[in-house]
Amino acid sequence: MKFMKLGSKPDTFQTDGNSIRYVASELATDVVVHVGDVMFYLHKFPLLSKSARLQKLVSSANEGNGNEINIDDIPGGASAFEVCAKFCYGMTVTLNAYNVVTTRVAAEYLEMHETVEKGNLIYKVDAFLTSSIFRSWKDSIIVLQTTKSMSPLPEELKLISHCIDAIASKASVDVSKVDWSYTYNRKKIADENGNDPSWNGIRNRTVPSDWWVEDLCELEIDLFKRVIMTIESKEVVSNEVIGEALKAYAYRKLPGSGKNVIQQNDLAKFRNILDTIVWLLPAEKGSVSCSFLFKLLKAAISANSAETVKVELVKRIGHQLEEAYVNDLLIRASEGEETMYDVHVVKKILEEFMTQDEIAETEIENGGEIQEIRRPGILSEASKLMVAKLIDGYLAEIAKDPNLPLSLFTGIAEMVSSCSRPGHDALYRAIDTYLKVHPGISKSDRKRICRLMDCKKLSADACMHAVQNERLPLRVVVQVLFFEQVRASASSGSSTPDLPKAIKDLNCGSYGSSRSATTHTDEDWDAVASAEELRALRGELAALRLGNGVVQDRNGGESKISNSDRDRAAIGKMKGLIMSKRIFSKIWSNKAAQAENSGSDSSESLGSANHDEVKSTPTRKKNAKRAENGKNSRKSLSSKCYTVPTPPSSAVQMKETKDGTKTDSYPIILNLDEFKGDFSFDALFGKLVYQILPSCLEEETDAYEGFGINDAVPHGHMRTHSEAGKFTQVISSPLFPEVDALLSLFKNSGTQLIDLRKQIDGKLYNLKKEVATQDSKHRKTLSELEKGVAGLFDSFARLDSRISSVGQTAAKIGDHLQNADTQRETASQTIDLIKYLMEFNSSPGDLMELSPLFSDDSRVAEAASIAQKLRLFAEEDPGRQSMAVSSVVGNVTASKGLEVAVGNLQEYCNELENKLLSRFDAASQKKDLSSMAECAKILLQFNRGTSVMQHYVGLRPMFDLEVMNSDVQVVLGDPGSQPIPSNTALGLSSLYKEITDTVRKEAATITAVFPFPNDVMSILVQRVLEDRVPNLLEKLLLKPSIANPPAKEEGGLILYLRMLAVAYEKTLELSKDLRNVGCGDLDVEGLTESLFLPHKDTYIEYEKVSLRQLNKAKMEELGIEIQQTSESRGTIGRSRGASIASSQHQMSVTVVADFVHWNEEAISRCTLFSSQQATLAANVRGVFTCLLKQVSQYITDGLERARESLTDAAASRERFVLGTSVGRRVAGATSIGETAAAAGESSFKSFMLALQQCGSSVAIVQQYFAKSISQLLLPVEGAHAAACEEMASAMSSAESAAQKGLQQCIETVMAEVERLQSAEQKATDFRSSDDGIGPDHRPTNACTRVISYLSRVLEAAFNALEGLNKQAFLTELGNRLHKGLMNHWEKFTFNWSGGLQLKRDITDYADFVRNFNAPTVDEKFESMGILANVFIVAPESLSSLFEGTPSIKSDAKRFIQLRDDYKSAKLASKLASLWSS
Repeated sequence: MKFMKLGSKPDTFQTDGNSIRYVASELATDVVVHVGDVMFYLHKFPLLSKSARLQKLVSSANEGNGNEINIDDIPGGASAFEVCAKFCYGMTVTLNAYNVVTTRVAAEYLEMHETVEKGNLIYKVDAFLTSSIFRSWKDSIIVLQTTKSMSPLPEELKLISHCIDAIASKASVDVSKVDWSYTYNRKKIADENGNDPSWNGIRNRTVPSDWWVEDLCELEIDLFKRVIMTIESKEVVSNEVIGEALKAYAYRKLPGSGKNVIQQNDLAKFRNILDTIVWLLPAEKGSVSCSFLFKLLKAAISANSAETVKVELVKRIGHQLEEAYVNDLLIRASEGEETMYDVHVVKKILEEFMTQDEIAETEIENGGEIQEIRRPGILSEASKLMVAKLIDGYLAEIAKDPNLPLSLFTGIAEMVSSCSRPGHDALYRAIDTYLKVHPGISKSDRKRICRLMDCKKLSADACMHAVQNERLPLRVVVQVLFFEQVRASASSGSSTPDLPKAIKDLNCGSYGSSRSATTHTDEDWDAVASAEELRALRGELAALRLGNGVVQDRNGGESKISNSDRDRAAIGKMKGLIMSKRIFSKIWSNKAAQAENSGSDSSESLGSANHDEVKSTPTRKKNAKRAENGKNSRKSLSSKCYTVPTPPSSAVQMKETKDGTKTDSYPIILNLDEFKGDFSFDALFGKLVYQILPSCLEEETDAYEGFGINDAVPHGHMRTHSEAGKFTQVISSPLFPEVDALLSLFKNSGTQLIDLRKQIDGKLYNLKKEVATQDSKHRKTLSELEKGVAGLFDSFARLDSRISSVGQTAAKIGDHLQNADTQRETASQTIDLIKYLMEFNSSPGDLMELSPLFSDDSRVAEAASIAQKLRLFAEEDPGRQSMAVSSVVGNVTASKGLEVAVGNLQEYCNELENKLLSRFDAASQKKDLSSMAECAKILLQFNRGTSVMQHYVGLRPMFDLEVMNSDVQVVLGDPGSQPIPSNTALGLSSLYKEITDTVRKEAATITAVFPFPNDVMSILVQRVLEDRVPNLLEKLLLKPSIANPPAKEEGGLILYLRMLAVAYEKTLELSKDLRNVGCGDLDVEGLTESLFLPHKDTYIEYEKVSLRQLNKAKMEELGIEIQQTSESRGTIGRSRGASIASSQHQMSVTVVADFVHWNEEAISRCTLFSSQQATLAANVRGVFTCLLKQVSQYITDGLERARESLTDAAASRERFVLGTSVGRRVAGATSIGETAAAAGESSFKSFMLALQQCGSSVAIVQQYFAKSISQLLLPVEGAHAAACEEMASAMSSAESAAQKGLQQCIETVMAEVERLQSAEQKATDFRSSDDGIGPDHRPTNACTRVISYLSRVLEAAFNALEGLNKQAFLTELGNRLHKGLMNHWEKFTFNWSGGLQLKRDITDYADFVRNFNAPTVDEKFESMGILANVFIVAPESLSSLFEGTPSIKSDAKRFIQLRDDYKSAKLASKLASLWSS
């Protein structure tokens, strides 16, 4: 792992517990940094010298007289900050792959840039990342893993992208260049493990192409996805390696595929990983294995992934289905499905596979005719065959499902019916399994499922099983028997011209029969051979043993078979043959056409007692015919005839040999020549057996018919074992008695065959030896040829090298010749120039004797070019006093230097330039563009054409003085009237459009005339922006004085600012239009900005003064309105009218909306004039601060005015109290009280209205800030927070006024409540006379008046207040009301009826205050209701009154003393114990 050490000082950081860290130093720490729960006691100097952020935080802390700063949001927490702090102190810090990212993002957070100090932490960390980390394979992966926990800062710093690029680059390098360590723990292949002889325990093998796969499996899925995408984008790594990476990642990250394995909280993560892997799969076929795709599909089904994922996997699997295995297709069905496996998914996959083989048809119209082009499918026959075998195996597995519908089984089987395959054994097995598991299906369904297989393509073992299978329909068994009969006959040597090729291919094994193949066991096919068949095979078995173990196959090779193999082959062969003949002799005895495949050339029965009597039957005739056909169709073994002697038990028949002699001797004479060519042991054996077998078969058939025994029973079933036993008893003699006679014929055949094999082995040995000798000679010759070819190649290489060398030499010679020609031409031109120079240097001022070149008008361009060259040459050193000049004419020495030539050349060039300019002007007046272009081209020789460009632009009419003076009138209109910004905008648009159109027209002329039109356009546009536009702006924008701004009647500063904004905006549009027309490399925007630079420098100050001017004018306007209203009403005095008049002075939301509108307009200008974010934020804050001050001052003044009415009402109450203190009968006391009450109520409502207006005004400002201001301040760090603090500070004065006013409102309400209680409450309300009249259930008059008053005044409070302000106000008022009522009732004495009256009043008060939604107030009034019970209960029950509510004891003690029987009942002594407890 790479690491880097920073700093050299020892680490002196120490820890005090888990939350305190400090630096051990003699100097006292002067700053405390809080990082989460950890406090760092550090020194300012080392920190501030390297961190700009800490500088700001410490500066802010110093303003608040504090030395603590908080950086809880630093990335990496306390550990990352500790590393940065140690770096600031110069202590040793070790960076590695695990902490470099946290250190980097923490340094970025602390702003440890190079601008603060050279060699700062960010620079060093970046250097470490670039030089070490990103060059290390494993370190890059570790760094990428650590970025996960600190998102999104690493992404913003591009650390993640750099890591990914580094990893992808290393993964894409050639494997031969991989020399770093990597993880590769997967199972090694054969050439990488112990089987490799070069393996010695050390990794000396070649690097695998997928060496990087396992290391990337440690990444999270989102990072893994980005890395794989980056690797793919480089197009170096193969798709197979990408697929291997995805496979390894899937095995690492995806758990088992069952839902019970996946936790519920991991299901979303599982799906995400799965979907990402599927999305990353390469599009090319074969990038991943089919088995892996099946595993992904099973996982997607288990996790219930999106349908698009499943469809994609089905499509990919379908394109490479031939690679799959049966176990891959066995996908478990979802919960709730009836079937065991998900057959529908496999069906979709198979459909996708088969769609590749569809024939595409295209119609093309060619010459009015429609042609049809057919394109064959892309599937090969091998792929189809593999898929067909795969589906057969799959059908055999799903057939075991008892819930599988027949339609699904047959549907899948029919989809591959077009895929031809040589054998249908697997399909038969699947059908048989389905029939076994589903015994209850109907007969028609059995026929339907059996139609899927072709009986001709069943092997011998399958046929043996099928004919004994009771589950198959009779028709299928009959078909199997028929084709088995055909095949059995073909295997015995008969020709089968009408059989399909597939059946013929089955007859190519040993012995020429399909039964030579290894057969399945009886248990595999559920077959039981009958005793009759086994006994009938013994004779055939004996005949086959005559071969003595050595048999030659059709290809001339040799094969050894054991006795058991021969027995099984013979049993299988004869069992099928006899059984087929038995059944077919009964079923198709009348169908002669079906008897072509059995053969016999015997015409008499071997079992007859009379050998002279020949028994002629239809069957014997047919057998004779078949034998004859068999003889004709078989190939002859050789030109010699074999003599077959007749056994003793039959009539002896003599055969003729080639020489005409007759012989009855045996055994057969074999020699070597007869085994050459197309020798077939089957043919030889068949020739011998067919002379004996037919008669035996006839006798067996006659025996069956004589005993009435039949193999076949109704419905096509085979004979039972009991019937076979009966048949055994009938036939007890051997089936082939003549076979014993043939044993002597083949006695010596084994020995002869062994000798023959030895001869062949000897010849083979000699041939091999000769071949080895020839091969050695061939190898030697080939080696010599290779040496010769190598020498020839070397010769060609040397020849090619010489040819290349000659070519290079020729190229050099060509370059030299070209250089020499260039030098010659240059020398010639130089000579001419020297000649012309001497002419100009001959005599001062005499230009008459110059060469004709300089006076010929047709050669003006050439003369101008030469003159310019001569002048430049002469001006290089005009002070030289002596120069020797050689010429072709002679040697001339210029004793006076080239001063004369310089003067003459300057004079000539000036005359020529003026002449050309005159000619250019004349052509311009005639609008002769070709002549103008010619002159311009020549004048290009003079100062690169600057003179003609300036001359052309200067003569344009658009720069005439009269035209420029008329611009002001076009824009402003009447000079005496005050300009209107909207009209000015229209005028500027019109004028600038005219200028743009003029420049566009001039551009067409300039393009046609000048060789370098961009240079001319640059001069033209520059002239527009430096002459014409400034001339207009100078008269349009008259900058006023800030100290003495113009009055509002004259437009004020706002008019100047609006005109400035209009002019700036329109001029910017002009510059863009001119840029689109074309102006070369001219900085149009820069020129435009320079025009307004004097105005923009002091713009923000004008904006602030303008806002103050508008505010002042508005306040004066409102003052005038108030004054006019007061004068119109006259002197009202302190009456109800005075309160109404004061309400007219309430603040208005409209005024605040005007303030916001002006501010919004100013902000739009700030946005227009400020191009940088920092400048824009500063200007916006300044303008918004003006709004805050204005709104704060306005609403504070409004609240203070409303408070004045509350103060006046309080003074009125004081006069009323003063009057009542002197005596209740003082004249005017009642009138004063009513007046004070009216004034108080009016002032309360007035203040609440003002408070409501205040809240609406603040809401407008806050909404404006959120929608407009904050969007402009957020991009600049700290600007938004500072603006929020300023807004809170500005509104603090208004909040203070509102709090004071609300307190005065409460005082006003409570004063009026006390007045009403004092005036309306009577002593008799609570001490009614005991006259027998029941208590009154109505509240007292005082209670009614108080609640009525509170309802009136609090309605205004409910409308004005909301939220926490409303809750606080009502809670305070409820508490004061509770206290006032308690104090009021302590002035009275209560009897029991008075207690009931009091409880009624308390109930009404509690119902009223319940509207306050103040739980604490409700609890107090509930306690008050309980407290009223002390007046109602009897004295002896008072002690039990407080058992449930001990909290009211203190109040109860005072209230009990108000009982009218307190003294008479001696309650003080009775309750003394209660109070003491």
